[in-house]
Formats: sequence, C-alpha cells, structure tokens
Amino acid sequence: MHEVEDTLVKTLQVRVRDRHAALLSRMAFEVNQVWNLANEASYEAWHVPVPEVGYIQGVWRSAFDIQKDILPIRKARGFILPSHTVQQVVAEHAARRRQFKTSKLRWRASSGSRRALGWIPFKKGSAKWVNGQVRFAGHYFRVWDSYGLADYEFRAGSFVQDARGRWYFSVSVEYQPNATPSRKAVGVDLGLKDTATCSDGAKLKAGRFYRDLEDALGKAQRTNKAQRVRAIHAKIRNRRKDAIHKFTTHLAERYGVIFVGDVSSAKLVKTKMAKSVLDAGWHQLKTQLKYKAIARSGVQACLRPRDRFWDIPVPKIDSAFDNLFVPQPSWSPSTTQQLRKLVAAPYLSPNDWTPRLDAYFASPLALCARRVSSAASRLLGTTSPRFALHAWQRKKTSPFLSIPCNTSPTPRMKSAWWISG
Repeated sequence: MHEVEDTLVKTLQVRVRDRHAALLSRMAFEVNQVWNLANEASYEAWHVPVPEVGYIQGVWRSAFDIQKDILPIRKARGFILPSHTVQQVVAEHAARRRQFKTSKLRWRASSGSRRALGWIPFKKGSAKWVNGQVRFAGHYFRVWDSYGLADYEFRAGSFVQDARGRWYFSVSVEYQPNATPSRKAVGVDLGLKDTATCSDGAKLKAGRFYRDLEDALGKAQRTNKAQRVRAIHAKIRNRRKDAIHKFTTHLAERYGVIFVGDVSSAKLVKTKMAKSVLDAGWHQLKTQLKYKAIARSGVQACLRPRDRFWDIPVPKIDSAFDNLFVPQPSWSPSTTQQLRKLVAAPYLSPNDWTPRLDAYFASPLALCARRVSSAASRLLGTTSPRFALHAWQRKKTSPFLSIPCNTSPTPRMKSAWWISG
C-alpha cells in the first residue's frame, strides 16, 4: 500500500517594488472601467424602461453574456489589460451580484476620497515566475521575495493595493503539509489583561498596540496629516500581527490539538471595554491557529464557555477535520494522511473497513484530549469536558455496521482511510 499525500492550498503575499506603481495604477484604472461597464450592462438589462409605465423586469445577464460585449470595447479603448483578466473581473462581478441578489453593485471610483483601492485579478497560468521576477501581461515585476516563489507553481491571484499606495502580489499555491510530531493537547483562554493564557502556563501579554500610539494618532488626525495617519494605523496593525504570529506558530508547532475559548467580541465591544477588546485581536488569533493547525495536520476547536464537550454541535468543531471524534469513511480528501494514521492506523485492519468504536476511544488522540480536559475546564469555565458525541455513540452503536467487512473499499473510502501497512 502507498500513502496518499494530501496537497493543501495557501496564499502568499509579497510586496511589489515601488517602481511599478504607475503601471499597476493604470491597470487598476482599466479594471475599474471594466467593472463599471459590467455594472451598467447588468442594470440596464434588468430594468427595462416602458413609456408611461415605468420600469419592468428584464433579463438577468450572466457573466458569459457580458463578457462578449466588453471584450470588443477593450480593444477599442486600447486597454493593456489582458483578456483573461477582463473575464475574471466580469466573473467576479457576476458572483457578487448573485451573492447579494441585486442587479447593480457599487461603482468603483478611480479618484477622489471614495476611490477604490487597486485590484488586478488574474487566472491560473497568467502570472509566472521568470528570472527572479513575476511576468504578467507581458510586463516584468520585481518583488521582495521572502517565500522562495521559484519553488511554487502559481495558481489564481491578484495584484492588490493598500491604503498607503503600496502594491502587493498575492497568489495561491499548493504545498505539502509539514505534520507536527507532537500528540499533546492544550487549552487556550482569551482575555484582556493577557490576550491568551494556555493550560501549560504560556501567556500572550496584552500588547497595548493601539493605546501606545493613541496620542500620536490623535495629533496627526487633528493636524489633517492623512498620510501620517495611515502610517500609524499600519504600524499598529503590523505590531499586533507580528505578536500574534509568533504566539500561534509556537503553539501550532508544539501541540497537535488546540482548544480555544470562543469569546464573543461582538458583545464585548458594546461595553466600556470596547477599545481593549478591539486591540486584543482575538479573531485574528483564532484564525491563525486554525490554518496553522491544518497546515501541520493538527486540530483547532472553538469551545463556548457555557458548553460541555458532549453539548458541542458538530459544526462547532472548527477545522478541516469536521466531526473529528466521529470515525467515518467519508472524511473529505483535505484531511491529512498524518492525522488518519494517528487516529486509525493502530486500530484498523486493511481487510476490515468497519471502525471499532471501543478501540477508537482508546486512541492516542482521544487520550490526549482527556488529559487536557481538567485544565481546559478550569480555563474555559466548564465543569467536566468530554467528547462531542452523537446519539449513536451514546448508545454504543455504530452506523458502520452495515458496511460489509473483508471487501474492497470504495474510492472515497480509499482516499480517506487507506493506511500504509
């Protein structure tokens, strides 16, 4: 038997050199023109004027219909924007129309106080890494390469602009997850005096990122120095992101299972603690723990303080391994091979594809979660944490009894349970 290596997708973002800002700004202007043309075409097709009557409902135009009308306009106006980027812009416009159920979206302004930040999307294969530069639309763009982009194959992405006018190259790439060898588990409590407190004693101190620069920010705002205001906001954001990145990376490398208290920021911002809550960055911390755990074949679960483990609904298990503690052969292909081996390898025979419930609850992963339960209960306010159990688990009956033994697994079962002998 051979192990199935899972490939995950992540987004890399690097800064583009400032010498290319003028060219990218021109492309962004053309993107805004294409967006507004698509906006006008979709609105006029849906609202048909009738004399002495008003407007009646017309036709809902798809992205394909609008693309056929806009591509000739691109040539007539002499756009340097490639045709596949025009198609991508129209497709994104159509997707947002369907999402918000409206025939017209907001116009993209290219100047003024309400201008839209630059955005230039591209499809897979449109951008390539050539001689240490990004080649797109016949032009070469130099970037500060901090990831080693030559080792990746580019998928879809975009050039994006921030509030300070700096351009970034964002692209999604495939990579092989680097599984952490640790089987330990840890509980994390979120707070204001300490942003995060772990069951092993580690703490992330409150950084006071906003309060330390509050006076300088207020002075710049009173003197109408818009550029300085944007720079201070960027410094606050970058300091917070750096501190959270270091803390979450440390946890993801040391622990295979991470339980995080699900504190409601939306409710606490309505209190007098609002400034401290927004400065803590709880949502950013949980988001980073989630994708870093997935990248290392780990698990991150959000727990509500008022819940016990057996009361947690299955959608509350917040990771790529949905319903982790329920053995099932229909695990999605994104579930990594390392976690499958950790949970199932010692307790499944290659010829018997029926999971044994009693053996499963004695797995190393289950034991790790039990060992952290007492510490997590003190941190998260629970009294006796257990596993999220389905009704069939409480009755000690398995729905997999109907799966015949000693038979070859289906292709989907192979992708989820094929364990190397």
